[in-house]
Amino acid sequence: MMTPRLRHRVDIESFEEDQDSITGEITRAWVMFIDGVPAEVMTGPGSESRVSASKHAETTARIVMRWFPGLLPTHRIAWEGKLYDILSIETDATGRRDYRVRV
Repeated sequence: MMTPRLRHRVDIESFEEDQDSITGEITRAWVMFIDGVPAEVMTGPGSESRVSASKHAETTARIVMRWFPGLLPTHRIAWEGKLYDILSIETDATGRRDYRVRV
């Protein structure tokens, strides 16, 4: 399969915890893992639901990007000011050409 035209750029973020050696305080934050990854982002219609009397919006997208080592389901993807949690990661038949990520 031919790689689609990767006209978008996405950032991959990872969640990290750090403990202060003096105070023992633990800080948690999303940090940049890889920025500016070429990708093809295909968004679908969003949906909205009510859970426990609060409105919950969900946007679904599929993102195709070239394979690189280290992408994990615990990472998240930032694109055009939106943050996407990774639901699944699939690879092509070779396992080393493309990622197909569902968010």
